[in-house]
Amino acid sequence: MVRRTGAEAVTAGAGTPSRRAAARAAAAPAEGPASRWEHRLLAGFFVTLVIPGSFSVAGFTLSASRLFLLLAFVPLFLHWFRGRAWRITAGDVGILLYCFWIWVALFAVHGPGRVPFAGIQFVEMFGGYLVGRTLVRSAEDYRTFVRYLFWTMAFLFPFALAEFLTGWSPLRAISEAFLTVEERTINLQPRLGFVERVQGPFAHSILFGLFCSLGVANFFFVFREALVKRLARVGMALVMIFTSLSSAPFLVAGLQLIMMGWDRLFAFMRARWVVLVAIGLAVVVALEILVEGGALGFVFETFLLVPKTGYFRLVTLEYGVLSVLNHPFFGIGQGEWVRPYWRGHPTIDNFWLAIAVRYGLPALVFLWFGIACNVVAILRRTGLDPDEQRQRRGYLIALAGLLMILVSVSLWGPVSTFVLTYVGAGVWFYARDPVSAGSRRERPPRGGEDDRPRPGARARPVRTTRLPPRGARARRPGG
Repeated sequence: MVRRTGAEAVTAGAGTPSRRAAARAAAAPAEGPASRWEHRLLAGFFVTLVIPGSFSVAGFTLSASRLFLLLAFVPLFLHWFRGRAWRITAGDVGILLYCFWIWVALFAVHGPGRVPFAGIQFVEMFGGYLVGRTLVRSAEDYRTFVRYLFWTMAFLFPFALAEFLTGWSPLRAISEAFLTVEERTINLQPRLGFVERVQGPFAHSILFGLFCSLGVANFFFVFREALVKRLARVGMALVMIFTSLSSAPFLVAGLQLIMMGWDRLFAFMRARWVVLVAIGLAVVVALEILVEGGALGFVFETFLLVPKTGYFRLVTLEYGVLSVLNHPFFGIGQGEWVRPYWRGHPTIDNFWLAIAVRYGLPALVFLWFGIACNVVAILRRTGLDPDEQRQRRGYLIALAGLLMILVSVSLWGPVSTFVLTYVGAGVWFYARDPVSAGSRRERPPRGGEDDRPRPGARARPVRTTRLPPRGARARRPGG
């Protein structure tokens, strides 16, 4: 039988809790930055976003992004559910309930016949959230996410210029050889003197502009290049937003530029964001009191490229609220919403209102709850290094601009999926270990005690074993 020396026994005894902790850590799910194959999976998701068109399989209409999410949903869900993408948060639960309530509402309104469609909707919405939630888990992952966004926009840039100048989209023409591609939306009247509006691979110009608008603040704050290079990236995003000739993306970009300028000018002020929010709320209250039509009416009539579309949005808001009051719990599903006879198009140009009209108030509450939990937790996160703080500013400024302008925009297709992806991509800021980004917090082993002395406790003497002299033979007991 092999016996340990006294020193070995002491070392082994003292190291037992650490061994147990290490064994539990090895058995626990792995956390930390995304692996190389996960980055490739994220890159594949961005590739599917720029493929226009769809195809049918067994009566289901599938796009490239929807097919990607159908194939990746189960692995991503298990990755999230098992805690391999940090801990499950209240924000995750809110987004999950929002996606699940869409399924419940469609089933309640339309019956079993809509179950397959409701299932695809759930996969598309929560699957999109899981892409950002599970594949972005560190500062380097988020920089990779923004880098992929930049390269996606850089790929679309020459196609956007060709479409803006000629009205012909080479990207859509290529895709038409393999997929069913909807016709481009016709611009009914020139805007700012230009006839053609770019919609790229998406279903409408406003969606193209909103997609590009998420790059403005992120390109400036996330990349660690020289100022000139970062401004060049921001300039590319602004040019692409301009080619959409859509008011909402213009406003999103404008709000981001205002917040970026505020951050630079008042960097010395610790509570600068509280002051900015207070000023914004005061302006909204003043507009509600002094201006006919309130703050929304003022924005629609003043900042929209085609002012009459602002009137349409106000009418949509009025009739949409009546629809929500008549169907508050499950909404109207995919049915027709009551509107004036001259308001022929069924689109509800207000993302928040559209959710409440289609799926009821619970869906809207769950979505707001999930986003609010994430944003508040990100704002309260402490211990970030300067690089991570810059990333947080870029993420939150872009998100704030988008969330505010969704009162005049409807989202659908891959862009609505990508918005949830973006929401999920910011959870890592607070869901990771609060001590360090790359390691777990060490906890005392279950059933044992921590080796660290407690405050006010007396240090216990450490019993040591005297080693035999070098070269001496260890005696056996009783020898």
